[in-house]
Amino acid sequence: MIEEPPYPRLGDAQTDVVRALFDSLPGGAWVSGTVDSFPRGGWVSCTVEYRQVGRVGESRVSLVGSGGATMVVRSPAPMIAALKRLHELMAGEGRGPWVSVTVTAAPDGKCSFEYNYDVDELPDRGSS
Repeated sequence: MIEEPPYPRLGDAQTDVVRALFDSLPGGAWVSGTVDSFPRGGWVSCTVEYRQVGRVGESRVSLVGSGGATMVVRSPAPMIAALKRLHELMAGEGRGPWVSVTVTAAPDGKCSFEYNYDVDELPDRGSS
C-alpha cells in the first residue's frame, strides 16, 4: 500500500486550527477582556503563540484593534486540540516535533504558520 504524501493532511490540520480560532473571536464567549472594545470585525490582526514539549503545551492569543490597542483573549479549547493534532501529525513526518508555532491571522482569513524546532529559541515568559 502506498501512503499519501502528508501535504493534504497538513493543510487540513492547519485549516482546523484557523477555523477553531475564527469561530471563537469577538464577540464570542472566549473574550477575557471587554467585548465592547473589540466588536466583531474591530480587530486588524491576531497572533497565536503555542508551544508544546512532550504532552505539555501553552498558548496565548492576542488581538490588535483598529486603534492599535492589544488585547489578550482566552485560548479556545477547540483550537488547542487542533494545535495538538497538528503537532502530532508533523512529528511523524520526519523532521521531529516542533516546539512552538506562531499563527498570524487577518480578518479576511489570510493566515501564516511559523514553526520553531529549536527549544533554545523559546521565549522566557517568566522574565517580564
